[in-house]
Amino acid sequence: MFKLEDVNVGYTGIVVRDVNISVNPGEIHALLGPNGSGKSTLLRSAAGVIPPFKGRVLLDNIDIFRNPSVKRRIGYVPEGEAVFKGFTVEKLIRIMCRLYEAKIDEEILKETKVKEIMNKTISSLSMGQKRRVLLSLALIHDPDVLILDEPTANLDFMTADEIKKLIKRFAREGRAIFMASHNIPEVQELASHVEVIFKGSIVFQDLLSNVERHIRSLTSVRIRCTGDPSACLRELGYGVIQEGDSYIIAVKDFDEEVPKISAYLGSRGLNIKEITKAGNPLDELLREKLEGSL
Repeated sequence: MFKLEDVNVGYTGIVVRDVNISVNPGEIHALLGPNGSGKSTLLRSAAGVIPPFKGRVLLDNIDIFRNPSVKRRIGYVPEGEAVFKGFTVEKLIRIMCRLYEAKIDEEILKETKVKEIMNKTISSLSMGQKRRVLLSLALIHDPDVLILDEPTANLDFMTADEIKKLIKRFAREGRAIFMASHNIPEVQELASHVEVIFKGSIVFQDLLSNVERHIRSLTSVRIRCTGDPSACLRELGYGVIQEGDSYIIAVKDFDEEVPKISAYLGSRGLNIKEITKAGNPLDELLREKLEGSL
């Protein structure tokens, strides 16, 4: 089991606090949250890059910072582009193999489609090719745990689909996978568990199946009206997120609640221009949790 136990971590000060997450072999945990909430910082600590100020990162109950050799059982794909841009792909892979005392896995190179670009320099690769190289580097030493930071960000749909298929297979093979993503449909497709982080704290975590059962009773509603309805909506007990001139809330019964909302806003002098259903169900739950309306 891979486990974060009471982890408090940051750079010059604590950014993420009191995190407890357990990832069993074969599970895919997706970390959701807005930009700046601490997703990448937490993943860097989980990967063994940043030691926590407090708490432990454990693999099979062994602290990876007290026993650095255990870090070899973790593969990490950071957000962004590959480093060592002047190297060829083959040179970089050979360096990493020597570092991990591992042999080049021809099968992994074929599956990630890195085999066909071995002679190219990192700087000449497309974004998708760079992500493939990072993924192959993370797998060189056959890790038990994969830490993936936005694994399909900025990729075309075909490349993203191929990488998602690999992630699913890695989980079926028994690897524990902990990933951050801002892509709600991707999380719904891949994850077995969901954690939501906001301002450095985990505000929600559950099985994706339980989440989906819950959100079937929720509907996201988009409201446009004269003036700002936020205060009125909060008086009615709704969490509100503003998007341009629209205001988004989550309701449990659209047909029953929307007429009451309309009447209340009208009584406060706000004329409704638009009130419609909108959004993805998991996105609705995320909005609701982040705004604290439950």
